[in-house]
Amino acid sequence: MDITPAVFDMYLLSKKFPIEHFDIHADIIRADMTQALESRAVEFLYPVRYEKDSLNIFVSALDTDFIDCYPKLENSHVKLCTKKSQ
Repeated sequence: MDITPAVFDMYLLSKKFPIEHFDIHADIIRADMTQALESRAVEFLYPVRYEKDSLNIFVSALDTDFIDCYPKLENSHVKLCTKKSQ
C-alpha cells in the first residue's frame, strides 16, 4: 500500500497529539490524485477512527479557516484542528 504524504502526516499528528477519531477536510480529499485517501487513512491510522462528525479534523497546512489547531509539524502537508461544536 502506498502511503501519500498527507496520510503519513495525519499518522504522525495522531501519534503526537493522541486522538480517538478524526474527520478529513474535503479540500484534502479533492487534492488527492489517487482517489483513495479516505480508505488509506482509515487503514493506516487505525485504531484511530474516521468519523465525519468528529470535532478533530485534518486540514491542509495552508488552510486559514481553522484557528484552533495543534502546532503544525515541520514540512507537514496537513494540520490537526478542532471544529467548533455545533
